[in-house]
Amino acid sequence: MSADQTQTLSTCGCCKAEGSPTPEPVQNRPGLSSIQYRMGTYASFLLAMMEDNLRKRKFGDTVRLEVSQTMPREMIEYLTESIGAEQDDIYKVSAPMGLSDFWFLYGLNRPDLKEAPIRESVPACLQTGESIFDIVKRRDVLLHHPFNSYSIITDLIKQAAEDDDVLAIKICLYRTGLDSPIPPALIEASERGKQVTVVIEIKARFDEANNIEWAKQLERAGVQVVSPVLITPDGNTIAYSYRRMLGELLLVRGLK
Repeated sequence: MSADQTQTLSTCGCCKAEGSPTPEPVQNRPGLSSIQYRMGTYASFLLAMMEDNLRKRKFGDTVRLEVSQTMPREMIEYLTESIGAEQDDIYKVSAPMGLSDFWFLYGLNRPDLKEAPIRESVPACLQTGESIFDIVKRRDVLLHHPFNSYSIITDLIKQAAEDDDVLAIKICLYRTGLDSPIPPALIEASERGKQVTVVIEIKARFDEANNIEWAKQLERAGVQVVSPVLITPDGNTIAYSYRRMLGELLLVRGLK
């Protein structure tokens, strides 16, 4: 190798090892004692969006106008102009539209015209007074709602909340009334130190307000609340409870 070649290699810098770049230190500007930041999640965004939509529900745009087949054209035009509807939003129907008005018929004292009421029952194996965990440890239990009382599921959640050997509860809630006993039981479980995860559908039609209120209360109690992109609209409820038993981990699963 000639002297000229050696000089070229030494000055180009390509043969020198490059060290790892050192990140610049993060420093506060003068007078600022801390750096503030805020993280946003899809769940929090969806919750805020649904609350805003609920406030605007009464003032939303018209998307559908149903009229009877015999309504005069002049009346249709008047309604369309009054509510700001388009021609494509008009639907002519021949069936009764105020179906809820027929509930007064059900209130009539005519039991001979009504179906027999459903009588809920509790399987004999669950009437022994034992813990549900001890029963399902020995055998599987199949429930058929609404013929089997749904109180069996609520009792399971309550027992899981109070049982010191239960480690975690994971449940999916679709429609939850304000008087439902399940969310308070989940809050109690979280306060007892259990890991509680709730997937709650805050977009359940006409139950949005209830679900949003429960989601807030659950989060305040330390429950991990997840708002999914989609839950099947058939009202399925899935519950998992994990319990220690003689060195084993018992998984109790309920599906509605």
